Amino acid sequence: MDNWMNGFMNRSDPRNPTIHLSNNPTIQSSRAFAVALVTAPNLKVARQLAKIILKSRLAACANLIPNIESHYWWKNKLSRSAEVLLILKTTQSRLKTLEKCVLKNHPYETPEFIVLKVGSGSKRYLEWIATSVTSENRS
Repeated sequence: MDNWMNGFMNRSDPRNPTIHLSNNPTIQSSRAFAVALVTAPNLKVARQLAKIILKSRLAACANLIPNIESHYWWKNKLSRSAEVLLILKTTQSRLKTLEKCVLKNHPYETPEFIVLKVGSGSKRYLEWIATSVTSENRS
């Protein structure tokens, strides 16, 4: 076995710390968190949505990924458009309100709102998400 692999596999050697996700106290299993995906027609709209969502404390973070090309069926026709993808990190308890906010403020007739459950993540990051969307912090 290579020397680096031996160190990786050897838990008792303090000179070679290992990463074992199942035993790592910084990784937390959780079903209380979610990632919501929303597309917007352009960066201006995506930024407006992100601002409304964040100010309402419905998500802790909004990543905006510009220049995606979407291909989809719309009104029985194959369509294509340039869009911006919002990746929103939130809690399960905020999802319904987040969805209502997106539907109310989005220019599309049928905006994308897809939710992915978070199975696990960095304990500190998940705690930050929870703290960021709590009622005590809402303005």
